[in-house]
Amino acid sequence: MRTSKNMTLKELSDRCGLSISYLSLLERGQSNPTISNLHKICNALNITMANLLIGINTNEDLVVKEEDRKIIFESHSGVTYQSLTNGKPLSAISVDKEELTLTVGDTETITATVEPEDATNKDVTWASSDTSVATVDANGKVTAVAAGTATIIATSDADDSKFAETVVTVEEEATYSNYELTIDGPASAEPGDVLEFYVTATGDNSGNTSYEAVIYNYTVTGGEGTLEYNDDGTWKELPLTGQFGPSEGFELTPDWSATTALRFTPAAAGTYAVNLTLDVVDGAELASATHSILVEEEVSHPVGGVETRGLGEEYDYNADKTVGDLVGDDFAVDSVCEFAN
Repeated sequence: MRTSKNMTLKELSDRCGLSISYLSLLERGQSNPTISNLHKICNALNITMANLLIGINTNEDLVVKEEDRKIIFESHSGVTYQSLTNGKPLSAISVDKEELTLTVGDTETITATVEPEDATNKDVTWASSDTSVATVDANGKVTAVAAGTATIIATSDADDSKFAETVVTVEEEATYSNYELTIDGPASAEPGDVLEFYVTATGDNSGNTSYEAVIYNYTVTGGEGTLEYNDDGTWKELPLTGQFGPSEGFELTPDWSATTALRFTPAAAGTYAVNLTLDVVDGAELASATHSILVEEEVSHPVGGVETRGLGEEYDYNADKTVGDLVGDDFAVDSVCEFAN
């Protein structure tokens, strides 16, 4: 009918407001038009509905029981048009994700559901409003291409007036640079000493399109002890391995920096290490630092190896010393012996 009017698909599309691809499917018998769309086509071709239906050529013999036929409409001339299909028409289409946020390079599949479940034609066609931002394949798989917003549309093949949309927001992959983590505190101690440390983190994420949160992951190795952090002036105990900070992390902003006070009390002698990493919450490591502490027992140092005795008291010289090692106030001992002043 279109060709008899010497009209191209594009011209028909422009006149009736239906897409070229949809009109092409109709002409090839691969889609069923709605009554509303048939009226649009008839108006564009300047023909009646009867002319259109009579002009449709088909090589198929359509046989449908009379009780299964559905009345499309009745004209004023007394002609009744009936549908020669016995399937159930589609009533609605929906998607499982109305909004979706992706990072460049990510993929996600959207699922379309057609109602009723026993509709004759449940096929849908997927399209993207902006393929430079996000693309979608025939199965609803969305691929994030570049930062921006695009709408993914699932349209029923049986009725293009039935469709559902998903708004996709694509963000640039977060980039982090110039992050540093330092630990300042004592390097030696004795068991039981309370050692206070200051953890300082700095960084620049000003190139990011959105700010995320960071958290400290830590371990204390080398032995047992008590680890605490300062929470608004109150020291609270922490396990020797875990995460430090609120569960949602510290907000990461441009030119971010933070200083946190920790303190550790070693229980025994040994070589301890405080290990810290600064991580994006559930993400990449930004920086790390390690601080070592040598913990030793207190050592006494006798003066010159001499033990002082009063007059008349015996003095036992340590037998593992060599002759001449012991020097007194007014004399030297030339042999290992017992003596009395």
